[in-house]
Amino acid sequence: MRIRDFLEGLPSLPGLPDGLPTGLSLFIAPDQTSFDELTGGAVPEWGAGVAIPSLSRIVVPGFGSQRTQGWSEARVLRHEWAHLGLHQSLPGLRVPNWFNEGYAEWASGGWSQGEGWRLRVSMALGWTPPLDSLVLDWPRDQEEAQLAYLLSATAVEYLVSESGERALRLFLEAWKEESNFSTALTRVYGVTPG
Repeated sequence: MRIRDFLEGLPSLPGLPDGLPTGLSLFIAPDQTSFDELTGGAVPEWGAGVAIPSLSRIVVPGFGSQRTQGWSEARVLRHEWAHLGLHQSLPGLRVPNWFNEGYAEWASGGWSQGEGWRLRVSMALGWTPPLDSLVLDWPRDQEEAQLAYLLSATAVEYLVSESGERALRLFLEAWKEESNFSTALTRVYGVTPG
């Protein structure tokens, strides 16, 4: 009941139509076996929650686990909520991993400009993956994944800081109309994914 009230009380997701996501199921896995069954067993050991857009499902561990160390329950729920909202607003469209994770991280308040130093150091040392390399694959190693989250959230935050949330809404609408991420990105922001 407390979790449902929390989710229902969340503000609208930036750039998305009001009321999204809808019709979701939230599962609190009582143990690792249940968590694996509900998520298909493909979640890295550091994954604190999972959104499965095709099922409109959020799965979070409800057992003492290393998975949730360093994460607030509210942030995990908002992050997964943002994934479902984004996918429901773009039905049938393939969302690049970097944008999917970047949007969820930014929209959930998970992105902190204070962590920008980590990204700058990684870029200076050549450790940062190219953004387009995150289109299909997401790193499974925790350190690499954290860097990928930072990079992706930074890209989304840049788009919003340069043009505002209205432009984000226009971009998502254009993407839905065009059924093409790159075309919509160029049309609204004047940039390419590269």
